Amino acid sequence: MKMNKQKYFSLLAIIAFIACSGCEDYLERSPEAGASEKDVFSTYNDFQGFIDPLYDDVIDYNRDFNGLTLDWGGECLYVWERHATTKAIAGDYRFLVQGGTDYSPFNNREGNGVWNSAWPGIRICNIALQNLQFLTDASQEEKELIKGQALFFRAYYHWEVIRSFGPMPYIDEVLTGASTDEFRQKRYIEYKDREGWQADALKIAEDFEAAAALLPTDWDETGPGRLRLATNWGRATKGAALALASKVLLYGASPLMSDYSGKGPEVDVELMAQAADLAWKVLEMSYSEGGNVYGLTPWADYLTMFQRDDGSAPYTEEIIFYKPRSYNDDIFTSSNAIIGNYAFRKRLARAFVPDVTIFGGQGQTSGFNEGVTQNYVDLFEMADGTRYKEEYDNDNLRRWDDRDPRFRKSIYVDRDMGGIAPITELHLYDGGRTKRDRSNCPTSYIVHKYWPLGINEADGKYDGCNFSTPQMRLAEVYLIYAEAVNEAYGPGGSAPGGITAVDAVNRVRTRAGMPSITAAATGYENFRELVQNERAVELCFESNYWFDTRRWYTAHTLSKDLLDLSFDVDHTSFQRVSVQTRVFVKPNHYWMPLPQDETFIYKDMYQNPGW
Repeated sequence: MKMNKQKYFSLLAIIAFIACSGCEDYLERSPEAGASEKDVFSTYNDFQGFIDPLYDDVIDYNRDFNGLTLDWGGECLYVWERHATTKAIAGDYRFLVQGGTDYSPFNNREGNGVWNSAWPGIRICNIALQNLQFLTDASQEEKELIKGQALFFRAYYHWEVIRSFGPMPYIDEVLTGASTDEFRQKRYIEYKDREGWQADALKIAEDFEAAAALLPTDWDETGPGRLRLATNWGRATKGAALALASKVLLYGASPLMSDYSGKGPEVDVELMAQAADLAWKVLEMSYSEGGNVYGLTPWADYLTMFQRDDGSAPYTEEIIFYKPRSYNDDIFTSSNAIIGNYAFRKRLARAFVPDVTIFGGQGQTSGFNEGVTQNYVDLFEMADGTRYKEEYDNDNLRRWDDRDPRFRKSIYVDRDMGGIAPITELHLYDGGRTKRDRSNCPTSYIVHKYWPLGINEADGKYDGCNFSTPQMRLAEVYLIYAEAVNEAYGPGGSAPGGITAVDAVNRVRTRAGMPSITAAATGYENFRELVQNERAVELCFESNYWFDTRRWYTAHTLSKDLLDLSFDVDHTSFQRVSVQTRVFVKPNHYWMPLPQDETFIYKDMYQNPGW
């Protein structure tokens, strides 16, 4: 699905945030541009055009904003001191919301990001829902598609805000400015028997579930879907709505969110059970559990979920929701008419590709290039399912080659081929061609997951590079289910009609060729710790780990020293060295700070603790 960057700014009277007006490159007949509601909302095609920009403002945390990644939990290090990842690891979260950089997912110089995009997006959804009565030139199915998408994105954008910034008012109507009090809404809302974060979570989950009742399982099987788009990959679906609802409730049941709901830092068993039920509804749609919609991607094709070299979309039957884009959405054209693929040069290369002199792109010479830490490498088990031990650092047979197969699918190590030409061999030993020093390459490990083999300067190919970060895939639903079931019923328990938590984890592990586990969780303190580690491994570099360690209330307990493995060309001596100190202070870093100016508008829009 390819959409233009169409941004609709309305009179943003949302909890007294900065008002915006006008309309940029979008729907010149908008109701706030003087046209009537009937002009804008009477036909399906026009109404869908009003909804479509909401897809465009979904953030891909590994591709949007010039080499942005959200590997802030200690997974990776950057060279450039002013990059968002470097600032986040240093604890400078204010830098990430003040709009002084292109590389922040929350607020940047282009005016994009979670904070700036979510509130207008929520308003668009509320305007759409308010004006459904004017949609007369449409079938009942088309009306349901419009309503379902509006509900889906109202939930989605609230979710994006609260998982980073904490409890917020839930805006479910069009705010008109009829009174000042309309805007002065409290951050800690109450809903049913919940307050704060959990109250938001219940409202979000309800919107997602309502959307699921209206959306198709497959847009290509709907009339308007076949007519509008050659492919509908990435459209909001029933499965996406249910999966995201289960994830929101999983978060709501987690210790951090429970604490910010007035219940203390404990797991909420009731919400965990609800999360498990919703996750099971999605799993029932999969081939493994008797359905016909989703399936785990075969191991041989695992990386096709994240990267392609032929311009096709990184999409498989495992992907439930993602931000799609054509590989040539952004074409880089220089003054001398050399055309290369923008996705590689200014996105992929800035995030993951070392040594611009060999591989090309705008990588290391601009101060970019991300390196994986030894801390994160340690999370990958051995091939037999036992835990990695530091003593294996000096064992040439075990250190990198006797590991969980997902390790080498996700991470490049010394002497791996970063391309096809001989010169693309990665020399990641101290002083090696790829890692001359840490200002050139911060660690001895390179992210492999999103970098297609053969896409680089030395191999003479940029065109066709495409990569994407799944917003939700079936493997994560299995792990959501496993975590929720374990907390609600124990590792051998199950949601009504579902499989056990142990079985759910094994569905994911056995796909990668890893041995099955039992409830005993050998090598772990308990089954909870195993599930948490499994999320870190299976979902590595998919922008989950920072959120996970925060919601588990464990982020402040993780190692402060982020490590690299230092070694010589002949692999005779290996030593762990501290490269950067991670700053994560409780309570400051458990929530992003709100933009400071907006906390002065009225007393109930107060700053997060520690800021």
